[in-house]
Amino acid sequence: MISSKAFLRFSRPIALMTVAALMAGCAPEGGAGGGADVKVTPYVEDVVMGDPSAKVTIVEYASLTCSHCRDFWKQVMPGLRSAYIDTGKVKYVMRDFPTPPAEVAAAAAAIARCKGAEGYYDVVEDVYSNYHELMQAAQGPQGAGPVLVAIGGRHGLTPDEVRACANSPDAKAFIEKTVLDAQDKVRATPTLFIDDVLVEDHSIEGLSAAIEARLNPSGAAPQSPAAP
Repeated sequence: MISSKAFLRFSRPIALMTVAALMAGCAPEGGAGGGADVKVTPYVEDVVMGDPSAKVTIVEYASLTCSHCRDFWKQVMPGLRSAYIDTGKVKYVMRDFPTPPAEVAAAAAAIARCKGAEGYYDVVEDVYSNYHELMQAAQGPQGAGPVLVAIGGRHGLTPDEVRACANSPDAKAFIEKTVLDAQDKVRATPTLFIDDVLVEDHSIEGLSAAIEARLNPSGAAPQSPAAP
């Protein structure tokens, strides 16, 4: 089982004013770097992976700066996708729940949302694939901004668009609302619910058993997807 990381409890809306400072050092040479005139439209709804009409729904509250969330994405999600999501049995939703450094997690989530429902999970994959680089940069003199600009660039966003996304009031408000709505039921990241029921065993075996119980309430033997 993947254990959960200690998380940042929010008793008030996320303070994301530090995101502007995070991105301030990322201007291209000779540019103003504010991105103030760039218009972006982040996707501010749940992003569904899989068939929206699938019988079973998995909701994961995750942070893009959470090492255990990264491990879950890399180690468990491939099996879930091949056995359940790609086959139309399960739909999956990741909900942003930033953990320290929360300004980095929130900025990364906002950048992902600027790629819309079609590109959100591609950016999530990129962030987790470059997790160690991102976290090391966050501790350095330039901060995480340059890494986030590079990630955004790989998905067609200009540096100004990345900055505008990271500081989008719409994205901030949506993430803050997600946290406030969930803070009484989310104690750590990742937190997973299957059809609104909390699931504490995050292994592929544990999740498979919980999913099969929903798919086959008569008690049919569950399948066992192979671990990646």
